[in-house]
Amino acid sequence: KARLFWESAIAGTWLTEHRAVRLTAFALLGLALGLAIAFVFYPPDDGYEGGVRFGLDFILSWSTASLAADGRAADVYNFNTLGSFQEGFTDYPGVRLPFAYPPTYLLVVYPLSLLTSYWIGFGAWFSSTGGGYLWALWRAWPNWRTLWIGAASPVTFIVLINGQNGFLIAALMGGSLVLLPSRPMLAGVLMGAATIKPHLGILIPFAFMAGRQWTAFIWAAATALGLALASA
Repeated sequence: KARLFWESAIAGTWLTEHRAVRLTAFALLGLALGLAIAFVFYPPDDGYEGGVRFGLDFILSWSTASLAADGRAADVYNFNTLGSFQEGFTDYPGVRLPFAYPPTYLLVVYPLSLLTSYWIGFGAWFSSTGGGYLWALWRAWPNWRTLWIGAASPVTFIVLINGQNGFLIAALMGGSLVLLPSRPMLAGVLMGAATIKPHLGILIPFAFMAGRQWTAFIWAAATALGLALASA
């Protein structure tokens, strides 16, 4: 029995469709319970002005959008100035997050400055980027189980709880790859937009060239250049 168990585990035959759906349900239930317990014992406004403990990394997007809207976009690259602004915003001296993105990222987060509340911005950011992430998964495998399992992925928990921008990058890069065979122009635009986090896309141009995807390559380059000029 032990040998059969390990053979099944290695081959992956134990993960049937029914078990995958059930395990996903348990994972989502565990996440919901964990978040509920966290909010009961550590409420968002527990010593934090504005309640910004949950989704800590989102403070970076919110603060840089606020500075850019105030005509102080260059200050996002001054660590002391940005850190002081974040401390004043959060009323928590431990929050000093550096801005390690190209200026094109300011174009993405700038609309957040139009929202009056940190938590409204948080909700808008993750509902839109999370929707893009699930859309890319759906295009890869159009099945309701895709969304179900994708929502329960540990990566989903990490991005949401920490307030990171992983959903956005997954939507851009994943969407580009699934659209590449049928809509290479749009695929190139999405991949070019992913240069807001350029170190993740360093191999993509070579992959496009190796696959002779010249339309996607040209549009990705044009989009990246256009974003750079727009940010300037």
